Amino acid sequence: MKTGQYIEDMKIRDFIFLEEPTYYNPKSYLEAIEKIRALAKKEKGILSVYLFGGKKFIGGISDLDLIFVLKDNARLPRMLKGDFRDKDMRYLAYHPVFILNEHIMENINYIYPYSEFRLIHGKEIKIKKLSKKDYAKSLSYLKVDFVLRHVPSDFLERLLLRKIGARGSLLRLNTLTYSIKILKQLCKKEKKEWDSYASKIKNLRQNWFSLEKNSKRETILELTKEAVYISMDIANELENFLKKNIEVKTAKDVIFKGTNQGIIFVDDFDCKKSIEKMIYLFKKNKYFYSILPKTFLHQLCSYTETDGPLSSYIKKRLKYKCKVKNKCHVLKKRIEVLNEQVKLAIKLKHTHFPCFFPLGYKNTSGLINKLRYAALITIRGPILRKLKLFLINIKQEHSSLK
Repeated sequence: MKTGQYIEDMKIRDFIFLEEPTYYNPKSYLEAIEKIRALAKKEKGILSVYLFGGKKFIGGISDLDLIFVLKDNARLPRMLKGDFRDKDMRYLAYHPVFILNEHIMENINYIYPYSEFRLIHGKEIKIKKLSKKDYAKSLSYLKVDFVLRHVPSDFLERLLLRKIGARGSLLRLNTLTYSIKILKQLCKKEKKEWDSYASKIKNLRQNWFSLEKNSKRETILELTKEAVYISMDIANELENFLKKNIEVKTAKDVIFKGTNQGIIFVDDFDCKKSIEKMIYLFKKNKYFYSILPKTFLHQLCSYTETDGPLSSYIKKRLKYKCKVKNKCHVLKKRIEVLNEQVKLAIKLKHTHFPCFFPLGYKNTSGLINKLRYAALITIRGPILRKLKLFLINIKQEHSSLK
């Protein structure tokens, strides 16, 4: 599946490349874990610290995903306020940490059923195991949230902005390979192009530091372009799997408009036409819309029918009055846990809320968070968006004349 020449004609000369990875010995990750453990021991409010993800680290490419579990009624620990890490730790733990309480951690399999959690400090929390049937349901809801949040915006929007951060892109591309694994397990679906694509990402990550600069830039650009098609194919296959049991019929398209980007839910989903329309809408509105099947609207609607700050955020920005019958208890539990995670963020006034479904949700409790949110709205406003794209187009035209 290709969409004409617009994406295919993009060349490395048209792009700004940022975030060049820095090599680290794999032992540096173990040293960082020891630092985190030592700092956590000094904090009375921290109940446990977990790592989740793989056990093997590719030096300078992999990152540490951390979960901090706080005691009930604990304040935000000092080490989690602002930037608690030194330069090396900031690099190795690339993403914001997860901050949970014991109850959320006990129910973490409703949010991340595919993950492996490794205790590195504190109390071993009894994580609830799901039945085989509930595990499969939780896995499907994880996949839908992944599509809603990341497909194909993680890749197409960056291509349209002509800017690629190498470190972040390598991590996002790796996440796409996990998405392929999950879909194969869930849908019992095999595709040679998926396996071939995953192998190319693995090869690039493992050999990054031995490649010549233009070669790795060319490769990461081509893989990002290909990711647009692969991720949309994943959305299509997931819809085929789900629509056997879910049917959503509305008179017209349904729009969700988040702070950062939006979603348009459509009937008769077509990957190629959707990508073409996304490109058109971005050029016209300077705002990115994913175009996805209405089957996925069922999950957003289910989220709006629960009390909580995240549910309220979704309901406010979803231009559709939802009515969901026979809501699955696993899906209900999922949004309850996500709402609890947001409530904890509001209570603690910490900045980040990492999950597979923020879609622009930002914690605005506390002065610092309010200022951050105001800055985000300004930066992502239509005037600055248009200026940014104008400068990108000037650069592209200048490059084409060379």
